[in-house]
Amino acid sequence: MKQEEWKWMKDYEGLYEVSNFGNIKSWLPKWDGKPVNMKPVKGSCGYYIVCLHKNKKPKNHYIHSLVLNTFTKKKNKEYQCNHIDGKKNNNRLDNLEWVTRKENCQHSRRLNLQYVKKGNELPHSKLNQEKVKEIRRIYSLRKFSFTEIGQMLDVGRGSVFNVVHGVCWRHIK
Repeated sequence: MKQEEWKWMKDYEGLYEVSNFGNIKSWLPKWDGKPVNMKPVKGSCGYYIVCLHKNKKPKNHYIHSLVLNTFTKKKNKEYQCNHIDGKKNNNRLDNLEWVTRKENCQHSRRLNLQYVKKGNELPHSKLNQEKVKEIRRIYSLRKFSFTEIGQMLDVGRGSVFNVVHGVCWRHIK
C-alpha cells in the first residue's frame, strides 16, 4: 500500500496541503503553530467540499479537484475529474483520472450512476409506447412512407424513421 504523500496546493502554498489520500491540512496561523486536519462537508451533488481562505476571502473547492490538480497535470480545460470506482467519497489519487465530458458520461452510465430518461419520460416527447408499437406495426405492412405514417400519428417523419431504425425507443419491442 502506498504511503500518504502531502503537497502544497496550487495558489494556496504555505496555507493548505492536500494528500494523495484526499486529506486536507490547514496551516493557517493557529496559536500552537500546528496544522489542522480539515473536515470536508458533503455538497448538494454528493461530492465532498472544503472551504479555503486566502486574503480573508473564502472559496469552496471539491476535494477530488484539489487532489488531481495538485498531483497531476491537467490536459486542458476540456477535461473533467472522474472517480474511477464511481464513489464520490473516494478521493484518493489512485481513484481519480482526467477524462473528457463524453468519457465521464459514458463511465457514469456504465456504472449505472445516472438514470437516463427514455421515451415518454422526456418532457418534449410526442411518442408513447402505444404510438411506437403502432409505427412499427404500420411500417411492417410496407404500404406507407415515413411521412405518411407520421401524418397518420401526428409525429414527424424523422421520429418515424428513428423509431423504425432503432435510433430511439429501442427499449420498446
